[in-house]
Amino acid sequence: MVNLDFRPPGLEMRAAFEEIVWREKISSCQFAFAAVFSLQDKYGTEVCIIEGRLFLRSRRRTPGRVDYFAPLCAAEHFAESVAAVEASAADEGLPYALFGLTEQNVEALRRIAPGRYLIEEQRDWAEYIYDTRSLATLEGSALKQKRKDARICRKTYGERLTTEPLTAQNAADAWVFQQEWSAYHQNGGEAGEQLAAEHRAIRCALTHYTALGLTGVLLRLEGRVVGYSYGCPVGGQTYDILVQKAAPDVKYLYRVVFQEAVRQCAMDCAYVNAEEDIGLEGLRKLKLSYHPLLLLRKFNAVPGEEL
Repeated sequence: MVNLDFRPPGLEMRAAFEEIVWREKISSCQFAFAAVFSLQDKYGTEVCIIEGRLFLRSRRRTPGRVDYFAPLCAAEHFAESVAAVEASAADEGLPYALFGLTEQNVEALRRIAPGRYLIEEQRDWAEYIYDTRSLATLEGSALKQKRKDARICRKTYGERLTTEPLTAQNAADAWVFQQEWSAYHQNGGEAGEQLAAEHRAIRCALTHYTALGLTGVLLRLEGRVVGYSYGCPVGGQTYDILVQKAAPDVKYLYRVVFQEAVRQCAMDCAYVNAEEDIGLEGLRKLKLSYHPLLLLRKFNAVPGEEL
């Protein structure tokens, strides 16, 4: 059995990390290296890459326990890899769970460890997967209103509204806008803490934009930045949109930001991952209104006798 040596994710890990994700054809945003790296402060993320296998865990995702993601490895190594996770958790001496499991992970876990885990679906962490061409064109009756909204926005502002690639050279402009956006949406309590953590993650991503392999779009209205989006490919066939922001005073701009991000960044991929709704009712309604091709269902497994 392999012994796991977990460390905070560093930029030097990216090539080995992504090689495994691509090899296993993973489409989950949980394994987008840019997200793992930029959100490590929020979630207390640690990585172990050993013998061609990838292990992730989060120390601050769930209070009072350590969350281990399903190990990425060849199918014949899954049982041994889960055993390695269990040994690591035992060494830690803290409660743990297997987090963000897919249906395929759950089937494999029940096969190698029957009855040893309590498994529960986590709807809030399901990921929204879309057909790329559908989002780029907004064709069809199901997306008629989205198409109309985007057309109204473009017609209203005309040539005053421009789109350009988001790059390391203009990332500072996106950061200025992000600060304005954050100040406008500033709130207290848990929601405020979540926005603050996202804000720090965005600063990290924009600071290391090129090294993380990010691509994106920047929208300006009469030269003023009013929106941006960035993301990255994950697993070869899927483009993961990590962040989208738009000025609240520009009507229907979010429709345009989303469409332009897909058009300019995702067309080499068959699918677009718009990530989770984390249980926010408005966000869930919005993501469902774009008619996802599928919901990538997620499950947690906690040690205990399954009924």
